[in-house]
Amino acid sequence: MKKIVIRIPATSSNLGAGINSLGIAFALYSTVIVEEKTDRWRVNHSLKGIPHDANNLIVQTILRINPKIAPRQLTVMSDIPQAHGLGHSTASIIAGIKIANVLGHMNLTLDQQINIGNQLMGHPECVASGILGDLTASYANGKRVSTVKTHMPQVYALMYIIPHYNSKQHSVPPIKKVTLSEMIQSIDVSNVLIAAVMDNRWTKASMMMEKDPIKAHHRKVGLHDLKVIRNQAHQLGIYGTYLNGQGPLIITFGQRIELNRLHDRLSDDASLKGAIRVLGIDRNGTTVRGE
Repeated sequence: MKKIVIRIPATSSNLGAGINSLGIAFALYSTVIVEEKTDRWRVNHSLKGIPHDANNLIVQTILRINPKIAPRQLTVMSDIPQAHGLGHSTASIIAGIKIANVLGHMNLTLDQQINIGNQLMGHPECVASGILGDLTASYANGKRVSTVKTHMPQVYALMYIIPHYNSKQHSVPPIKKVTLSEMIQSIDVSNVLIAAVMDNRWTKASMMMEKDPIKAHHRKVGLHDLKVIRNQAHQLGIYGTYLNGQGPLIITFGQRIELNRLHDRLSDDASLKGAIRVLGIDRNGTTVRGE
């Protein structure tokens, strides 16, 4: 059998108030090559702290979906940074789903793949945007996921990675701290956001990204950096800066030329210690070649 090449985009969730619902894919990729059969699973890569054997998340996903699949040699080449809020683990799970589907001749639909991914990781928005690409809105009721893909305007994203972030120290606050009023406002904001995107009203959509009633009272990590970046962006007339989840990533959407100016300003700010880069949006999601 010829080699199978799977390419999975980086992903981000929430876009402000769209908690566990809105996801987006970026033009930064993890590539997995499925090679010959072997006596045991071998995963070749240069990633720090990631297993090279059957304990690898990709292999674990394959075997959870179809334990009868024979071991293979896999080669992973990833530009998605680990533990930085861009879906490194999501990419591994999606790769496992795609490999199980091909090698197991399962003929899973995209909807079935998204549902499996949600069962395995509990974040439908990340799985949906990684598989489908572009901007997705998802709803999960504990049993099934319903997803709609829409087209994000022709914008880019400036990524600021918050330094020294530790997810174990900055866990998501208990839901009991969220008031009914905050929940209703968050739903209202995310509804207007997605409607504005679908109507190609980018100014209104970007304004909605900066409104986040639920998480506004709970964030601790990155607040200083968020304020600095948002203020600098506003001075340039750029709106659409938000903290991805509880961190460790701050994202600003805008036109490429605008974001390059913002990049230069932020690079000159001594109070900001994180890494900065500008990325495009992936429109196609995960691709599989050599089936």
